[in-house]
Order: sequence, then structure tokens, then C-alpha cells
Amino acid sequence: MLDNRTIGDSVYEKIKYDIVHLTLKPGEKLSEASLAEKYGISKAPIRVALRKLQEEGLIVIRPQSGSIVSPISISRAVNIIDIRLLLEPYAAAHAVQNLTKEDLRYLEERFKLLDIMVPGSEERSQFISKVDIELHGMIQDRSGNPMIREILSRYASEIQRRANIEWRNRMGPSEQEMRYIFAAITQRDAEKAAEAMRIHLNNIRTALLNLPNQSE
Repeated sequence: MLDNRTIGDSVYEKIKYDIVHLTLKPGEKLSEASLAEKYGISKAPIRVALRKLQEEGLIVIRPQSGSIVSPISISRAVNIIDIRLLLEPYAAAHAVQNLTKEDLRYLEERFKLLDIMVPGSEERSQFISKVDIELHGMIQDRSGNPMIREILSRYASEIQRRANIEWRNRMGPSEQEMRYIFAAITQRDAEKAAEAMRIHLNNIRTALLNLPNQSE
């Protein structure tokens, strides 16, 4: 059931959510007719939503064969990680003095919630991913350089979709790395925060290189 926003915006966000969270898998074909039937709307807003998703690189529209969910290019994902390696250790080092007590208290509460969730549960897995996004976003926002957030936001959907695959393979290590980053920023240790972020991103880079490349 679509909400009260414009039909086009609502269906766009729903399809995007399903792509990012892998309900719609890389390479899966998207039928305008099937999507229109699923959401109980005409094909026109479906076409608008698909064009917008194409502009974001989440789907590929081919005149002869229709639309498919974009394959995940490991080489592109590694390129994005390389950009993050240039920006996010810097952001972490500079954020340590700008993060407020309220910021740190909020993050601490998020990690405490993780501690009481059922290990290995789907709910906990999804929450770890959410905390990861919040941790990185807060560090970017408190870096003192708004361009970092602006640059990385261009790749936010790709980063999240890739993360939802990568998390399955290294849930435990990634969570521990997040806790190391949090400990460093709590200690207001710029050097330690930058290094913890660098290790985290380099480990993601290594994990990506071990995944099969789905790009054509």
C-alpha cells in the first residue's frame, strides 16, 4: 500500500528500498506491468520511478529487453572505497573534537541496544547495518568539512547495497571495527580514530575483492 506522498515518489522509494536491501537482486528483471499490478497503479509512475533509479545507477534500462536491477561492479565498489579511504580517516580525525556529548551518548545507546539483541538474529543484523550508517554519517557531519558528506552522499545507495552483501560475510569483524572507531572518538584521540577508520575501510576493500564480480 502506497502512502500519501505523490504516487511516483512513493513507488520510487519502495523499489529503491527493495533494490538496496536486496529484495530485488542484482540482474533481476523488472516488469512495468508486474510492478504496476503489485502497487495497484498505472504504468506511467512506474516508468518515472524506473528512469529516476536509472539515473542513480540502480537499474539498467535496455530498449530491447526492458529493465534489470544493476549488477554490482566490484571494481566500481573498490573505487568508491578508495575515495572513502581518502576522506573518512580525515573526517574521523577532525570529528573527535566536534562530536558533542549528546552525539557520543546517542552512539553509546545504539551499541548498548546491540548488546541486548539476540545474536545472529535478522533484527540484530539489520540494526548493525543501521548503526554503521549512523556512525559514518555522524563522523562525516562533524568533520568540519561539509563537502565530505556531499561527495559521499552521491554514492550512498551503492554503498548501502554493497554493504548489505558484504555484511553477510563479515558481520562480526565489521561490528568490532565499528566499536574500535567509537572507542577512539570517545577518547578524543584523532590519530587513533583515523587509524581505526582506515583499518575498517581497508578490511571492507579486501572483502570486496574476494566477492565475484557481477558487472558485465
